[in-house]
Amino acid sequence: MTVRIPSESAPHYGFIFRRASELITDPKPGIDYAITDVVKCGSAKQIGVNEGSVSKCSSLYLDDVLLVSAAAVLITLGVKAREAIKKRYGLTGEALAGPAPIQGRDRYVLFMPHPSHPVRGQRISERLSAEQLREVWDFLRSWRVRQG
Repeated sequence: MTVRIPSESAPHYGFIFRRASELITDPKPGIDYAITDVVKCGSAKQIGVNEGSVSKCSSLYLDDVLLVSAAAVLITLGVKAREAIKKRYGLTGEALAGPAPIQGRDRYVLFMPHPSHPVRGQRISERLSAEQLREVWDFLRSWRVRQG
């Protein structure tokens, strides 16, 4: 089965789908992974996104989104999202945090560079050690078994 990823309307979907594919075989958008923004207050190219707006907007939306999400693993993209999630949920770590209780569920959080950031380490396997990656896979496997 071929899944077409819209690239013009949402240029980061392909990047996100490829990251999900590193963790889950044949991931289904909306079932195996979902996409949300830490800041939903709208800003073209993150203009005007600062610590104050991140804090305000994430307090308005993020907790509710994560409360209804069954996601076992959260993947943040970029420094601003990483810092907002770390601060909001008391997380530490440069590439990985967890398992940690976030809105009623134990979850892992992967901290990835923003897709537009020209750095090495865009793949999960480049960011995590083999041991960390195995730990996340094991967590996902056990979570999927519990979900049925």
